[in-house]
Amino acid sequence: MEPKDYLPAVLTLLAGLITIIVNYLISKKLRENNTYNIQTQLKEARELKLIELKASINTKNRQEWMNQYRDCLCEYISILAPAFMKVNTDDSIKTIFLLSKKIELLLHPEREFEDRALELHNELLVIVILKINKKEDDKLDYDKNFKQILNELTTISRKILDKNWQKMNNIESKK
Repeated sequence: MEPKDYLPAVLTLLAGLITIIVNYLISKKLRENNTYNIQTQLKEARELKLIELKASINTKNRQEWMNQYRDCLCEYISILAPAFMKVNTDDSIKTIFLLSKKIELLLHPEREFEDRALELHNELLVIVILKINKKEDDKLDYDKNFKQILNELTTISRKILDKNWQKMNNIESKK
């Protein structure tokens, strides 16, 4: 047999080997791409879950803060008013200072509305202490000032709570 008789068999063998090598390279590249895609998807899913978890924690913390502020403010006002009228002041003074400090710690002086709320808390405290200690100034109308400050504090506190409610809703809508 002559070498040209083997040519079709050799060509078929070469074509088969080339096909095997090309298929191997293609499948290797596909595996690498699939592995990369899966890793990228897992990383993105982890990041998304982390963002959702942070948003959930932020929402919960903000809601707890809002509840704490609202409760402290209500208790503070409910004790301030009788103290201002000089009713049961001995028991109230300690609680007034405690709640006042809680409210001061809940508010941040550099946030919108919260700086003014802190000022109003301090003004109310001064008026009540002066009234309790009978150090009234004839030039000041304590009743009028007390009511005005109390109304402004309520209004500003509503703004603070509304602002935080809006932030909380924005966090939840981004989940």
